[in-house]
Amino acid sequence: FFVNRMDTTRIWYTMPLRESFSMPFIYAQLLFVTLYFQRSRSALPKELLLAAITVCTFCLSVTWQFAQFVLLLQAFALYSAQALQMVPTHKVRNVMLIQLVCLSMVCVLQFGNTLIPRSLVISFILASLTVFSIQGRRGLRSRSFVGSFLKMIGYTALMFAIAVALNITIKMLVAEEADRHIYNFVRAKLGLTSPWAERDFDVLLYVCDPSFKGLPSDTWTSLWNNFLLLPYVATAAVLLILLAASVLAHWWRQSNPSKVKSVADEDGNVEDCSDDSSGTWLGSRPDLAYHILYTCFFGFVAMTTVRFKYLWTPHMCVLGAVGVSDKQFFQWLLSLVKVKSERAARVLQ
Repeated sequence: FFVNRMDTTRIWYTMPLRESFSMPFIYAQLLFVTLYFQRSRSALPKELLLAAITVCTFCLSVTWQFAQFVLLLQAFALYSAQALQMVPTHKVRNVMLIQLVCLSMVCVLQFGNTLIPRSLVISFILASLTVFSIQGRRGLRSRSFVGSFLKMIGYTALMFAIAVALNITIKMLVAEEADRHIYNFVRAKLGLTSPWAERDFDVLLYVCDPSFKGLPSDTWTSLWNNFLLLPYVATAAVLLILLAASVLAHWWRQSNPSKVKSVADEDGNVEDCSDDSSGTWLGSRPDLAYHILYTCFFGFVAMTTVRFKYLWTPHMCVLGAVGVSDKQFFQWLLSLVKVKSERAARVLQ
């Protein structure tokens, strides 16, 4: 992080901005979400982890006006992790409920900030929670490989339809145009309209501002020269391959009920367990599955808008560190080449 500080933070060359006060809470929240998603028992009680997630989510929301967009990207990653059946539904639901409650509290404390109820993240979370309720305890399980895929696509399409309908309805009920320039900028960024069409000063300012353009090529050179890009890309590529393998293997096991092993957690929620010996190691690491989805969404936004680079590059450091220091990952790699666990433990100590 410090070696790449010119790409991971702006505090070295500019005055502290609003997001500078929110950044510590974003990564503190990510830490506690990671611990909460881990399948192995954490040293911290589940209730304490949920309380810590709540505090961090509230603090990052109240200290930055546009934290709702960070939470929206997090919600995308959370829903994707649930849709791919990598993270148990009840855990994703709990984190989304925390986001919803914290945003509601911030709205009240900011004297009815209309940006929050009109935001996409509110509609997305409500739609996701609705779909989770429709799925019931069975979730996305199906007796066929194709059935699992079609259920995922169907429920995702339903969720987006509900989210769009909710957002339109809320905007009709909360008649406020304070966030209109944001959506006009997104439309202009995607090429759906000309920035000159609306004659909106804010949109024209954003379009002309270099910080809202795409990620420049010198960023990749800097990350490469400072030894971050290589471990990050290597780790992300391996985890994406393992993610695809885990999802496909999980769907195949669901089509063969004898291959599915279910266990109940401490709350009595039943979830399917992945068998490490079947080559689906990532299935036993829902925390890493969430991280790879998290970095995909934040990376995409950072590549299209350079200002969001500072939300992505710190996470590149986190994911790159996993590839060079995660003990369980290297134990799994050694097991693939038939190295006994005792010998692997001695090597990794």
